[in-house]
Amino acid sequence: MKTIVSGIAGTAALAALALGGAVVGGALTSAVGLNAAREFRLVDSAGHMRAVLGMTSDGPGLALFDSAGKVLYKAP
Repeated sequence: MKTIVSGIAGTAALAALALGGAVVGGALTSAVGLNAAREFRLVDSAGHMRAVLGMTSDGPGLALFDSAGKVLYKAP
């Protein structure tokens, strides 16, 4: 699962750079502005949530779900 998490983090960084942003000291900066959220959700073509990246009371968290909504991976 660490490979999946690393892949997601790498993909997010590449997407930020492709959209005109840069990752500087852990913060995303952009020539256009700053995009910030407490939670990001990925949904499949049927609208089912398949992944969520967000802030919890303990810090950042990540969860991955199968097509039935069962948790495949959760951190922390």
